Amino acid sequence: MTDHSYRRTPVRRLARRVAALGFILSAIVPGSVAAAGTTYHVDCSAGNDTASGTSTVTAWRTLSKANTAGLVPGDSLLLKRGCTWTGPLNARWVGTSASPITIGAYGSGALPKIQNGHENVKVTGAWMVIENIWTRSDVPSRDAGCLDQPQGWRVGFRFMAGSNNTIVRYSRADEQYIGILVESGAHHNKILNNSLRDNNMKDPDPNSDAGAVGISLMGDDNEIAQNDISGSDACSRQWVRDGAAIEVYGGSRNRIHHNVASQNHNFTELGKSSSADNTYAFNRVTSTLTTANFLVTRGSADSYGPIYRTKVYHNTVYLSGSQSYAIQCTGGCNADILTLKGNIVVAQDRVGYADKAFDEANNLYWRPGGSPKVYFPISSSSKKADPTFVNIGVGDLHLQTGSPAIDTGTAEAVSLGYVIDIDSTKVPQGAAPDMGAYEWMSSPTVGTTLTYVSDSFSRTSSSGWGAVSTGGSYRYIGPVGDFSVDGAQGMIRVAPGSTRAAALGAVLAADTTAIVRVRTDRLASGSGTYVYLVARQSADQRTEYRLKARMDAARAIYLQVTRVVNGVEASIGSEINSGASHAAGSYLWLRVSVTGKNPTTIKGRIWAGGETEPTTWKLQQSDSTTGLQGIGSPGLQAYVSGSAGATTVVSYDDWRVSTP
Repeated sequence: MTDHSYRRTPVRRLARRVAALGFILSAIVPGSVAAAGTTYHVDCSAGNDTASGTSTVTAWRTLSKANTAGLVPGDSLLLKRGCTWTGPLNARWVGTSASPITIGAYGSGALPKIQNGHENVKVTGAWMVIENIWTRSDVPSRDAGCLDQPQGWRVGFRFMAGSNNTIVRYSRADEQYIGILVESGAHHNKILNNSLRDNNMKDPDPNSDAGAVGISLMGDDNEIAQNDISGSDACSRQWVRDGAAIEVYGGSRNRIHHNVASQNHNFTELGKSSSADNTYAFNRVTSTLTTANFLVTRGSADSYGPIYRTKVYHNTVYLSGSQSYAIQCTGGCNADILTLKGNIVVAQDRVGYADKAFDEANNLYWRPGGSPKVYFPISSSSKKADPTFVNIGVGDLHLQTGSPAIDTGTAEAVSLGYVIDIDSTKVPQGAAPDMGAYEWMSSPTVGTTLTYVSDSFSRTSSSGWGAVSTGGSYRYIGPVGDFSVDGAQGMIRVAPGSTRAAALGAVLAADTTAIVRVRTDRLASGSGTYVYLVARQSADQRTEYRLKARMDAARAIYLQVTRVVNGVEASIGSEINSGASHAAGSYLWLRVSVTGKNPTTIKGRIWAGGETEPTTWKLQQSDSTTGLQGIGSPGLQAYVSGSAGATTVVSYDDWRVSTP
């Protein structure tokens, strides 16, 4: 008889973690008061702790010195790229929402590395932006009785109780016990756009299998988004294999969305009855590991439950291991415990088991070869059917035309503010959202509905989109297949209603300017196709400025500046007529400039091909939105509104970024 029961209770390892790591907060070390806006530098080889630290030639040398810095709102502490220190860095400072304290990197080369500490970056402060930092650890010891598994207590970024409103982004956490740990009492922090690799250390106690976790959430009201998490998997004396990409033990109201997880034993496991109201949306989860899982949660009959109101929307899951077991909800699973809607779950062995019915609707379940094993009641809106991915064999989990997942999802996630898919395509594209993390769009027809954006900056191109000396490689929004490189020119293919972008995730820019060339007969009339430049301004990547161009029926070009906050676009000033009409087939040039922090000035001007660029700005707006900081992830972005339109060719002929 097939065993449908819950086969493991590894959350016992979570309780041990609390004791293993301890909860003693470091005392805040007072320092001298520095003027707002001061930048301090740390250089592991040429620095001197007796120097001022306020320039690259007077940099400090050690983290011990950096830890005593008296940073105030608006200050920055920058570590030299290519350097390595032993942790911890004590991020104990308190900024403000308008003037956060920045901890980042300067120079060129690999990210500055902090390693081998009990915790490598210890966060006890508030209103900070921590970016472009690499944490890792050597292996302290190995468990000879469990396949020589690495073991030891090493944490990359540790948010202590009381830490709040701090962002960790564009950073790495590799080869540790826990990559990023958010302790109980840490709240309203953000973990965005990070890479977490092979965090597979286990507890050195042979009676515990704690560890091997990418991100551990014990605190409340945190956001975990757009991270790439892999390799959270370890030998376990208790359960053979264990580990998790994102683990919740006591945390509530956390939002976990748009992450990419691969080769983890679990994507997520929830334990401890204080955990509640956590939401998972638009995550992509894949694994070839033998016993991989997607979701493990518990009801009141479980000693580590009940875990109330876990909501799981629009995730795409593909587990190909021979004993994969995607969903487990036991100990009294019911509608108060789990909501599962709009997901695609494909598992080679079991899709899942629940000991009682839960809130389930609009899901698609499948097993390669057919006959998916689903051991819980499903609603009439759910299906056991092949999702018809584009190419499951190579991991392309976009939907093909005719997929049963198209227009059959749920609107609940959209109502909660999840309005883009994992490619940043607007949801929905059709009559209703699609199931899974990818929204389907009709294939664009070459010559009629494509938009091309050209990066012609004479950069050195390599595999992928390209590389630059000022910030590493591009990070894509959209399938890699929509991007190509030909010599020093990059092309982005964008279908109507979608966004494609190539952004420099490792670059923090203060100011940016760009020139764009547009063929006027490729701009749709009325409110059809827009072309816009984007300069992202907020530290959490949820606010951006756009300079938009539109042509009316009389072929006059209109310009407008807009601000987008959390996906909601608002105008800054009125749309203006450029004052000239343009013949079909002619070219016009646009320049956009975004400068300053708060207020930020956005300027634009326009001129016809063959003309000399004017010296005055046609459009100028100022904005003082609360929370805007220095520009993050400058790059190229193309968007086509509506459902159809002519080809728009946008050539980015000059693009400059001023870094702090």
